[in-house]
Amino acid sequence: MLDFVELKGETAKQLAAEILAVIEYFTLQDKVVAFSADNTNTNFGGLNRKGRVNVHTKAKDCLQREVIGLGCPAHIIHNTTRTALGIIPIDVELFKDPNKELWLSFALGNLSIFKDAIKKLEGQDRCAVELAAILKDLEAKLTARHHDDFIPVLARGLLRELEENCY
Repeated sequence: MLDFVELKGETAKQLAAEILAVIEYFTLQDKVVAFSADNTNTNFGGLNRKGRVNVHTKAKDCLQREVIGLGCPAHIIHNTTRTALGIIPIDVELFKDPNKELWLSFALGNLSIFKDAIKKLEGQDRCAVELAAILKDLEAKLTARHHDDFIPVLARGLLRELEENCY
């Protein structure tokens, strides 16, 4: 940490100005390779990062080069997991559903790759580039599972059993 300040507001313009002032004060302009922050519109410009009025874009424009934008890895994995689990039809009625064990084993079998990514992210000696690589690896694994129609072993066995019993 180089500086800790309290700002009167939290606009992209104010945040970027303060961050860039610290970069200039410590003459780090040529050493900045990434910007890591919480995944807010102010920091990154929305879901697809296409906005122009955000801290990341302002930093790239001021430094006149590409700067890796890295959202908070913990938030990314949390939001991804929450969204993925939100797709599974689990609610209070789940426990009356004969497929409940199948859904839960499917979720459990897929959560292992999230757990592995989180363990890698927990190291305190990680740099932004390493964090980005861990997230890209997680994305690649999830994409591969999706393309391969991956079903965890336990869930596959339960699915076969349900199909045999005509559920």
